[in-house]
Amino acid sequence: MGMPASYGHLRDADGVVAKFGIEPTLILDFLALVGDAADGFLGIPRIGRVSSARLLNQHGPIESFPESVLGERLDPTHCVLRHQRQESLTSR
Repeated sequence: MGMPASYGHLRDADGVVAKFGIEPTLILDFLALVGDAADGFLGIPRIGRVSSARLLNQHGPIESFPESVLGERLDPTHCVLRHQRQESLTSR
């Protein structure tokens, strides 16, 4: 059984932007948001690749996110709660 073609593939900055839609300096934040079981990143429920890239491009690293982005909201079924924001910070 062979390795997938993408396994171990190194990407330059342009390759990271092309694949993930973010600058390479934000890749750990990206993984903390979307999750990566192989690397032990839990991720944040309801935050996918597109949302993560949009948030990171708009606000920068997770610690720069305004409280309202990942903080408490009135309807917890449509948002990420405060403890999940803290988990994403500790996952980095």
